[in-house]
Amino acid sequence: MHVRKIFVIAISLVLIVMLCSCAKKDNNTKQSLENQLVSNETSGDSKLLDKSESKTTVQQQAAVIEIDPPNGWEPEEIRGIDVSYRKGMASFTVKNEGSLGKTLDEITTEVKEAFEGVFSDVKYEGDTTNITVDGKDGRQFVFTGTAYGTKMKYKYVYLIASEKVYAITLGAPPDTFDTLTEDFEKILKDIRFK
Repeated sequence: MHVRKIFVIAISLVLIVMLCSCAKKDNNTKQSLENQLVSNETSGDSKLLDKSESKTTVQQQAAVIEIDPPNGWEPEEIRGIDVSYRKGMASFTVKNEGSLGKTLDEITTEVKEAFEGVFSDVKYEGDTTNITVDGKDGRQFVFTGTAYGTKMKYKYVYLIASEKVYAITLGAPPDTFDTLTEDFEKILKDIRFK
């Protein structure tokens, strides 16, 4: 659990840096990225299969993520993040969290507990709820919190695709988050994990 908290803190810091940056990249309207295995403990799982006294190493493949974002969202490259787009101070990211061997309910409970140590004044809007994204069962929750003096509102969605856990993060300053509801709904409706 301690390692999980450190991992969540690291991801949160990446998101905070991402939201505060002003870097802009080429405006491609369609992105189809093949997830790359990140050299950390939560990705790049391998397993050995025993076949007639010889062992074969088979690497579990991550999903290919396809997204056609709403107008005005510009792609960014952030190390360790599979998909990242920005629109002003708002952002959405998709990250392969690896094979954690836990249920979605256990994952979201641990993540929410870890956020209490990363963000000050965390306030959740309602409970964790079920969501279906690209035909896959997921869990979602919304919260506001302050980190490094910046207050943000986030929607986190966790789902499993290609035997990997993925975190979809939609974030914006609290005063603009609700104005982006239509964009966030389109992103969750249109994203594909292949």
